[in-house]
Amino acid sequence: MEGQLLYILIMLVEAAIIVFLIALNVKLNKKNKANNKMLGNYMDKLREDELDEKMRNEYYPQNKFESDFKNIPYETIYEDEKDVRTLDAICVHLACISRVATRKYIINVTDELYLGRAKTNGVVFEEQDVDQKHIHFLRKDGNLFVQNVSESMPAIFVRKDVKYELTESYVQLNDGDELLFDSSRVMITLL
Repeated sequence: MEGQLLYILIMLVEAAIIVFLIALNVKLNKKNKANNKMLGNYMDKLREDELDEKMRNEYYPQNKFESDFKNIPYETIYEDEKDVRTLDAICVHLACISRVATRKYIINVTDELYLGRAKTNGVVFEEQDVDQKHIHFLRKDGNLFVQNVSESMPAIFVRKDVKYELTESYVQLNDGDELLFDSSRVMITLL
């Protein structure tokens, strides 16, 4: 009888310990989820602040930033035109519109600029219908020209609702011109 009583007592203590460990595990899991959520929010805020800082200075020289703006819908407000223009460049505003996001750039083109998915481009436009190095902008004689440097992917040049296939031949840009890809586009404003 004493052996059974001792066995029952041991079983009760083991059951109490198991219940305590399960309750502790549930509590720690909840706390861990809350901490992970806070950490995720903090990391998102850091990334957003970093992007905001980089995108405020949109007229950076070619290849200055090699950051990845992948799939981040982000828009920014720019300074007045007089604050971003330089005397020895053509100031251009590019609105890169994709299915997910619209990214806006104000860039001073002093010589040339490339647009494409590669991180080495002056304008990184990460859409599947855009090649690694797709569009080449060239400043010559005070004018801005554009050409398609992709051999495998097309680009359509639009001026006043008239569409042309953009080839390796240079086309002089006017204010309001657009470049169309399969499911994305770039609107061009000369400042």
